[in-house]
Amino acid sequence: MRSIYSVILALLLVPIVSCSGDAQTNEPTSATAQTPIRKEDPSQFPFRWVPTRALDLNSPDGTFVRAITETEVLFSYLGSSAMRSLVPPGYVEAARSFWPLRVSNIPPLNIAPRTTYLFAADFPDTVRQPGEPRHQSHASPNPTDELGRAAVCTFTAEPNPKPILRALFTYRRTGISPPADQKGPLNQPPVNVFGDWTGLEDFETLGDRPCEKTLASPDDLRQQPSPGWPGASH
Repeated sequence: MRSIYSVILALLLVPIVSCSGDAQTNEPTSATAQTPIRKEDPSQFPFRWVPTRALDLNSPDGTFVRAITETEVLFSYLGSSAMRSLVPPGYVEAARSFWPLRVSNIPPLNIAPRTTYLFAADFPDTVRQPGEPRHQSHASPNPTDELGRAAVCTFTAEPNPKPILRALFTYRRTGISPPADQKGPLNQPPVNVFGDWTGLEDFETLGDRPCEKTLASPDDLRQQPSPGWPGASH
């Protein structure tokens, strides 16, 4: 995914937006702003995905990309200490190439509850490894039946809201596939939805062009997760 440290810095400086008509900041109301968040409560940060042509949210790929990305965002909000015990079942195995950086290096942001809007974009033609100079880039890995790619964006705040890159990674499709058609009222999957698939590499880009080329905007002010996750009995 995009360098977690640069993303956390961006989130510290710019809140995620919600929408009423056009994209707006998702700053809490005065009543919400005065209410301290309950620690270690992922349900206070619902995720709403804006559908795009870049990813079928109801497909096994959609399930995997959503579960990986949403957990990564919660790491940046709640911090490593809290998230060690709050990751969904199967995440540690599915994200084992990312886990060492997540488990101990991320401080909590201590932010107020908010809705986070996400959408998938086309994978860029060039990428760079985290830590490489900005002028250095490589051709993106080509997708195959076994290699999946994901570029996920979110939105900055007013007065000039814009889409920005939130996650950029590849993953391996082998063995049992994640389940399709995952939707429901929960903000995290209560059961393993990763199948046997695993994340491979985090990448960075030279900018947010993949997001800017995708037509997407937040949908409304509702605080329910969308598509969300079904209960454990489903």
